[in-house]
Amino acid sequence: MWIGKLQYESGFILPSHKHNFFQIFYFLEGTGSMETDYDTYSLTSDIMFLCPPGCYHEMRCDKKGTMRTIEVKFSIKNNEMYRDMKNISGCINANDTEIRNVMECLVREAVSKDTLSRDIINMEMALILIKILRRLNNKKTEGIVFLDTSISNYSGPREIFKKIFDYINNNLNTQISLEDLASIAGHNSNYLCRIFKKEFGVTPIKYINDLKLSKAKDLLRNSNMTITEIAETLGFYSVHYFSKFFKEKEDMSPLEFRKAVSNINIKLDDDFDNKMLFGKVRYN
Repeated sequence: MWIGKLQYESGFILPSHKHNFFQIFYFLEGTGSMETDYDTYSLTSDIMFLCPPGCYHEMRCDKKGTMRTIEVKFSIKNNEMYRDMKNISGCINANDTEIRNVMECLVREAVSKDTLSRDIINMEMALILIKILRRLNNKKTEGIVFLDTSISNYSGPREIFKKIFDYINNNLNTQISLEDLASIAGHNSNYLCRIFKKEFGVTPIKYINDLKLSKAKDLLRNSNMTITEIAETLGFYSVHYFSKFFKEKEDMSPLEFRKAVSNINIKLDDDFDNKMLFGKVRYN
């Protein structure tokens, strides 16, 4: 029915309330607590809180800093799954990239409103719920990769590329030159550039820039690091050079990008009443 990517300020309190639909909170960053009628849960990054219909819950953000979340409000029409999920409430440790990437995918699809986005969202949500049930039933979950940004399947000189990618990933906070990579690979820069582009379709420097751009966008979305700190983390000469680089790629400054993605509130179901976004509130 609804997807949100939200930022709660330090000390924020979401009063105790309940509603007649399911809700998932996925905590990207920050710390806090969630209190139900029966338990109090500590909240940290990569923790998922599942709230079934009729369950009172109150969320508190620590005074130490802000909290970032992805939240989904949804109904379940499959009777068997509804019965299974209705009896589950509380926190689930989702400390891996798998579920986090799926949650990010839900947001991207909701924002894009592309062809069949709603169907993709429903399928991805079904995957999340199935994985929750498998974990709680202590069944071994198969390793499914939803987002793989690594380059692992290549047919060229594997040892050369392995050295290059290891070096890039370990030194992304520095200014990496083609000469640096050539020295690591043990070949001249022209040869390295030629075999790299033949294998991957881009030059080594473009690959590094694309990787830094991807990391920058992730930090802008999901961290409280300043623009200067992000620039330093990714090995740019200065924050001004980083801002220029980012704007050339994304047609907006890093600050504009952060503002655009910091709070997302998208209604997916025309029948969902935004006025009842937080259901019935109970003040203690």
